[in-house]
Amino acid sequence: MVPHGPLERQEVYAAYREHAAALEKAGIDFLWFFTMAALQEIELAVQAMRDTCSLPIVEKFREGWAASAR
Repeated sequence: MVPHGPLERQEVYAAYREHAAALEKAGIDFLWFFTMAALQEIELAVQAMRDTCSLPIVEKFREGWAASAR
């Protein structure tokens, strides 16, 4: 996601909405996010999921992960 990658916020948001709709239709029980290091992306993903479905959301966030993984 810009400024860290080539995708604009709207593209990322649309992709998360598409995933949420497909996963809910498939009958999953909840959404689980992990290995996400950018808080902006997590916020966008959660917003897209909330706007698309009513599944519970779990997020595993580790502050500083991106810096330590380089």
